[in-house]
Amino acid sequence: MICAPVGLLDPASRIARIHAEVLRARDLGAARLVGTLTAVAYRLPSWLVAAVPLTNKVDGQVSNFPGLPHRHYLAGAEVVRYFGFESHPGTPMMIVLISHAGTCCIGVNVDAAAVTEMPVFLDSLRGAMKDILDLAGGAVPGRTPRSQTARPS
Repeated sequence: MICAPVGLLDPASRIARIHAEVLRARDLGAARLVGTLTAVAYRLPSWLVAAVPLTNKVDGQVSNFPGLPHRHYLAGAEVVRYFGFESHPGTPMMIVLISHAGTCCIGVNVDAAAVTEMPVFLDSLRGAMKDILDLAGGAVPGRTPRSQTARPS
């Protein structure tokens, strides 16, 4: 677990700092520990997990998972998006990014009792996404919009 430097206004500096913090946490073995604790927590009652002091002090969690790198089909229909809606007991906000065939999909799960100013939260989220897209030049290099790709027969 890391504390994100949300106070950094420059998006490039903020991303670089978060990246460095994630790498540092990985080097400390935190990813293995969190994976083990998560596996145990999923088997416990949610009221017990929520009572653990570490989990009740977390304002939000952000995670990412690699999806399939290629297009795939379910019952003949192409799966065009893949969203994750993860939620840990006692965590008021969870954002999950899942990549799928060159597209990143973001699921947001928010406890409205904890995030009482939803329009402000959504505006902040939109602003952060705009910052990231602006850093990429407004578009993802090499990405062809799905509407322009041919479907296999």
